[in-house]
Amino acid sequence: MQKYDLQVKFIAETDMAASQSASQLHDALEQKGFECEVLADENTQDAGAIIGIVLGSAALIEIARGIADFIRRYNVSDIEFEGKSGIVRVSNVHNKDVSELVEKISEVVK
Repeated sequence: MQKYDLQVKFIAETDMAASQSASQLHDALEQKGFECEVLADENTQDAGAIIGIVLGSAALIEIARGIADFIRRYNVSDIEFEGKSGIVRVSNVHNKDVSELVEKISEVVK
C-alpha cells in the first residue's frame, strides 16, 4: 500500500485500456490539486493500471465525485479500491452515484 491512503485499480478488457484509464484519471485528479501517482500492478507487472492517492480529511467526497465524473465520461464498468482496511471491487460503477462510491471508498480507508 506504500504511502497512499487509497489505490484505484481499473479492471478492463485489456491492460492497455486499464493503463489509459488510470493515466486519464491521474491527470484529472492532479488538475484538481490531489497528490497522486500512477503505479504498476505488482501482481501482474501491468505498468500504470493503478492510481495511488493521498487523502486529506475532506478529500473523500471530492475524490468520489471526480471518479464518478470520470466513470460517466469514459464508460468504465469495473473498478477496485484498496486502502488500509482492505480491498473492495465495484462492478457496474457507471450505474452508481457519488454517495455509493463514498461508501465503498470509506470501507477501505478507515
